[in-house]
Amino acid sequence: MPAQPSLPLSLALAEQWLARVPAVPPRDPYAIDLPPVQGDAAASSISPDTLRALAALYLDAELEQAGLPFAAELLADHRLELPLTSAEAARALEQFALLRREHYNRPQRDALYARLFGLGAAANGSGSNNDFQRRLAAFAQAVLRQTEPPLYGGSQALRDSAVRWASQQLAANLAVRPYGNALMAGTRLQTYLRAAIELLTHPALLRHFAVTGLWPLLAKLFGAATPDLGRFVSRGQAGLQMLQQLADWLPLLGHPTPLPPASSAAQGAAAQWLTASGLVATS
Repeated sequence: MPAQPSLPLSLALAEQWLARVPAVPPRDPYAIDLPPVQGDAAASSISPDTLRALAALYLDAELEQAGLPFAAELLADHRLELPLTSAEAARALEQFALLRREHYNRPQRDALYARLFGLGAAANGSGSNNDFQRRLAAFAQAVLRQTEPPLYGGSQALRDSAVRWASQQLAANLAVRPYGNALMAGTRLQTYLRAAIELLTHPALLRHFAVTGLWPLLAKLFGAATPDLGRFVSRGQAGLQMLQQLADWLPLLGHPTPLPPASSAAQGAAAQWLTASGLVATS
């Protein structure tokens, strides 16, 4: 299984994809949106670049569950109470506090991630995409089964059909979400996340809290309420890779020929996502 890319590399990839987001055309205020039918028609209504941009937002959504950028906001809120001896650390906190005013707050981010992926504090509410996680899990299982010998028999044709069906269902799930405004917000969300990470890895702040890096700092700030950081980071990075594979396959979903084998990176990501989600990867 290939090694998981580093978080900075995943973030750089996400930023690259968000930079390629297609322009959203002006909307007719009197238009009536009817959801496309499931399957090929729905899958074909979303472009590969749009899907890659949503993959970047999925990484952001999982990192939000890990406490980013909430931890940076927590420090900024209490910046005047911290007995800092470093003027640089105090300046960095003040700059982030000013930047925060220009970006989406946590309830707004929660609402967006729930609408797109069924994640976060607003999940299960009105408009939440509660089916996304199930379809992503089915896609991960299908990717793993695509090239592995089945345990209990079964033809290659059945496995090819399964991976196509899972791909169509996942693409269709995202295609029917109102994602236009989310894509426009994506670059701002990525910029804010990057600023939060830069603050939380500021050397003077790390020295103040006597920790050596980002994750030990989060554990110290959240204490007993620290989320399972490894789980969320693994899910986010693995989901990014899987949705990249889906974007590569997207132009082929309307053709009858079998999909080519998933990349080794996508296969490894599928196993990592299932493991991090507490699911069993079967072949």
